[in-house]
Amino acid sequence: MKKFLTFAFLLLVVTNMKAQNTKEIRVYKDGDVLYNSIIISSDSIKFSKSDTARLFHYIKDGNVVKTIDISEIDSIKFVDYKECDIPEGGIFINGIKWATRNVGSLKTFVTNPEDYGGYYQWNRETTDFVPSPNYNYDDEVYFWQPSNNPCPAGWRVPTQSEFQELLKSPQSLGDRNGVDGYYFGTEPYQLFLPAAGYRDGIGTFYWQSGGGFYWSNASDLSSRAHTLNFYCCTDSVKESIYPRTFGLSVRCVAE
Repeated sequence: MKKFLTFAFLLLVVTNMKAQNTKEIRVYKDGDVLYNSIIISSDSIKFSKSDTARLFHYIKDGNVVKTIDISEIDSIKFVDYKECDIPEGGIFINGIKWATRNVGSLKTFVTNPEDYGGYYQWNRETTDFVPSPNYNYDDEVYFWQPSNNPCPAGWRVPTQSEFQELLKSPQSLGDRNGVDGYYFGTEPYQLFLPAAGYRDGIGTFYWQSGGGFYWSNASDLSSRAHTLNFYCCTDSVKESIYPRTFGLSVRCVAE
């Protein structure tokens, strides 16, 4: 039988301390941030115990948004939030750690969140573009292969379900340093996806500054794969499918 201890009161005290300052919780392992979140008064922590594990749960709006085995936790800290202190390692949205920048080339992230980055054909590690019909792909491969991962070490192409969790977060059309795109999440932890457009099967660019098109790791059809995409002119964001031969952006999640 599981036993629960709830610490909603603790978080209420923390959020009321130094009311002029925004408070943040950070969970650490080996000096790295496993999870971080801005605290509001309705948030709570639960610790559960079963026959096989002891777990830490963070709860927002009555829903568990992050669960971590306590054996993976070195420390939990409550700190004053400062924008300059946002961990460079990524931003958590609905328990998923997203890279703050698109992939550029040679398994590196671009310099700024608003930079477009590279355009990748599905299940390819390199941005070297192969125009259709010269680009040959395996009809029997339905997931982006680890050997072709374009993301830096420790990161990978997101799954459909991870995009679906991102779509559950608050969303807004906006710009960053004059570059149009879409924001996901709640300030100050917001993810910005620039409207980088895409390359069609012969390499022509479309919708730059007008829409964003991002690969998932999954393909249901022999010639198409699943994406998250948005159009600035219609202020809409959704899942879709695009030909594997197209060149789209990649925004990684942590492994």
